[in-house]
Amino acid sequence: MRKGPIAEALLASSLVLAATGCGGGKPVFPVPGGAGQLSGVAVKGRISGGTVTAYPLSKEGEPGAALGSATTDESGAFTVEVPSYNGAVLLVVSSGTYAEEAVAGARVRLDGQELTAIVPEYRATTIVSDIVVTPTSHWTAGLAAFISR
Repeated sequence: MRKGPIAEALLASSLVLAATGCGGGKPVFPVPGGAGQLSGVAVKGRISGGTVTAYPLSKEGEPGAALGSATTDESGAFTVEVPSYNGAVLLVVSSGTYAEEAVAGARVRLDGQELTAIVPEYRATTIVSDIVVTPTSHWTAGLAAFISR
């Protein structure tokens, strides 16, 4: 039986993430009640003060209305509270600043740019941790969107 294009894209993304060690989302723990959490870190240098928004992804790879959002701390860590939802989730990091590696003490604003990552199979009432949103996860999410269309 042939799966839909988004399933194939997510499989390809998962393989790339497994090969590069970025993204992911382990471990997964059930949470009592209807809400769950997605937590991790946003890195292009640690992104401080960035907005992380979670969107449901349709089978065609199109994002829906925001499920929730959070702000990264000084170390780039975030935790997004997610209501009862089952399916793929797109995480989008926007705004915030990170240290410029080439210039000591300089900070760069992420304004106007985004980093993304895909959580392929989120289940309601779970905590998915250790998600890493990086330029590599962004590339992988873009590849998944391209393949699914």
